[in-house]
Amino acid sequence: MAKREASGTPEDPVLAAGIVVWRKNDHGVIEFLLLQNALHHTWSYAKGHADSDDSDLIQTALRELAEETGVLMTPNQLVNDFADVSTYRVKDSYWKQVVYFLSSKPCTAAITCSPEHEAHQWLPEKEALALLPHQDLKRTLIRAAMHLTHAHAT
Repeated sequence: MAKREASGTPEDPVLAAGIVVWRKNDHGVIEFLLLQNALHHTWSYAKGHADSDDSDLIQTALRELAEETGVLMTPNQLVNDFADVSTYRVKDSYWKQVVYFLSSKPCTAAITCSPEHEAHQWLPEKEALALLPHQDLKRTLIRAAMHLTHAHAT
């Protein structure tokens, strides 16, 4: 990755990445992992800003997942053809672009929230959508759920 700071303009947004993590509950229903931010109390996925040492956004997403949940994944545990991009302005300040990846296998690891988060929940799609505060996060979840439904139907 570039070893310089992004300017935060629409043409040069601050980069971030995250992972939509899922599992199947005892009834075979897909549930998604949401984390509650300790500062804003909003729900989202494990994600964070790209560091200059990250080789790419996949590494950023994997590092953030490990830091925020204790879950260790490798690049081959992500769906190859899923990357949902969201670009938005942060509080009338700077532009951010987040790329969300999708785990390819159900998560079986225990979740240990970092101090950045005050809680976590595993929720089916409908309940997760109700907690997500922004349309772009909801869109990512819907796309992830559709991908998983089609992948598991074949």
